[in-house]
Amino acid sequence: MGAVKKRNHYLPRGYLQGFCDREGLLWTFDRVSKEYRRLPPDSVAVEKEFYIIKDSSGKKSNIVEDWLAACENAAIPVIRALDAEKRRLTEEERRILARFIALLRLRTTVFNAEMEEVIEHYSSAIADSLLKDEKTARDTFARLPGNGAAMPAERLEALVSMWKAGQYTLKVNREYVIHLMIQRADSFADELFAMTWGILRSHQQAAFITSDLPWSILTVDPAASTDFGFRDIFLPHVRTVVPLTMTTAVILEAAAAAHAPVRYGHVMREFNRTVNRTIADNAHRFVFSGSEPLLRRLVRTTGIDHVDRPVRLYRGTEDWLKPDASQIAGITVAGF
Repeated sequence: MGAVKKRNHYLPRGYLQGFCDREGLLWTFDRVSKEYRRLPPDSVAVEKEFYIIKDSSGKKSNIVEDWLAACENAAIPVIRALDAEKRRLTEEERRILARFIALLRLRTTVFNAEMEEVIEHYSSAIADSLLKDEKTARDTFARLPGNGAAMPAERLEALVSMWKAGQYTLKVNREYVIHLMIQRADSFADELFAMTWGILRSHQQAAFITSDLPWSILTVDPAASTDFGFRDIFLPHVRTVVPLTMTTAVILEAAAAAHAPVRYGHVMREFNRTVNRTIADNAHRFVFSGSEPLLRRLVRTTGIDHVDRPVRLYRGTEDWLKPDASQIAGITVAGF
């Protein structure tokens, strides 16, 4: 299997290289530290063992990291060709990009934080119900795998008391969030593939930026909400722009007709600016650009150096992301 890969990039290095300056470096802004730094792409968007899971024998495995690398290796040549040759996408290439774009949403620290929020919310609600008294708790533990039914009465009593007193905190299993990412990747990619696509070229006097949430979700309805969840990208008045490099982006819209052809074109300068402002504003923590003046101007105009982006708990429209009750119960009990 080889050594465990310690440094896991939640944005692919090959993707980040498309936003570097001529010296191969990337300007970054950190919403937490308020710092600007110029770094190689290998040094940004990285977390220790972020995709490492344990195999059936309990050993750490690179299998998820290797799978993500394979998805990246398939997509990056397509992106480079689009960027350099300005050519048309084949259907197979669009499928490859659909999965890559889906993973740009699902593999990130933003998705992890959102799923932790969702799971903690529903886990707490279920735990409140299951641990409301000792009899209910006993019945609950008796139905779970293992030796839950043999838990001593005094420990069960302490568990219920401490939960009611708020003395327990739930810890979400990172491997479960990885499981959600893998579970949803193909279906999400299929939904994106079925949308109407456009390949956009940046304005000749502008460039696209990216962030740790590299999606710019826009509305063409001035009266509509701009607090978008996952499912909102499929609404007819919503346009989603995903920068692939400084000069190339994909725009996704709800399909007006089956098998609509991919459109190609340049964007107006103001549209380019709007996309960048939205990406900067929605960044969870980091914004990336090949231009220091552009990055500083965006931070100044959006004010993201003064306001943190909250983790959003999406309700109602996010049914496809909710874990089922048995999985929640398993995580909750493991937390105890």
